[in-house]
Amino acid sequence: MSDSDLLQKVTKGWKCAETPCGTGSTIAQTTFIRASLPWIADEYGIQSVADAGAGDLHWIGLVDWDVEYRPYDLYPRHADVTRLDITKEVLPKSDLILCRHVLNHLSIQYSELAIALFRKSGSKYLLMTNCDNQLNYWQQYGLSVGEPILTLNDTRHWRLELYEL
Repeated sequence: MSDSDLLQKVTKGWKCAETPCGTGSTIAQTTFIRASLPWIADEYGIQSVADAGAGDLHWIGLVDWDVEYRPYDLYPRHADVTRLDITKEVLPKSDLILCRHVLNHLSIQYSELAIALFRKSGSKYLLMTNCDNQLNYWQQYGLSVGEPILTLNDTRHWRLELYEL
C-alpha cells in the first residue's frame, strides 16, 4: 500500500462497526493493553503519556491509571484529540510515547521520521506494537529502534514493545 493509499484509508476510517479506528481498537482487542498500561506506568515510573495515534479515544478511557494523558492523531476522531503529524511534528516531552498500531502502517521512511521525532521530543520511553509477520521489520530496512527493554504478547499476532528513547 502506498503512503497516499494509506492516507486515504486513514481519512475514511477502518471498516469496523465498533470504532472507525479499526478492529485493533475494539474493546475486546484492547483487553490486554488496558490491563498492561497501569502495570507499565507503575513499573517504569510513568507519570505522563503522549498517545501518538489516539484516534477516537474508544478504549483508552477504560484504563485505570493515574497519569497525565495527552492524545494526538493525524486525523482526530474526538474533540479531545490534538491534531499532530508524527512524521513532521515533535510531540511534547512525556515519560512515555504510546504508539499503538501506527508505525506498522507507515513506510520505512515515514517510520524513520517518526522515531527520530520521538527521540527529539526528549521523551523517555516508546511503547509500540509489532506484529509477528513483521519480525525484524525495522532491522530489515536498517532502521534501529534498539532492543526492547520489555516485550509483552498482546493478542495472537501482536506484541507490545517498550523501548528507551
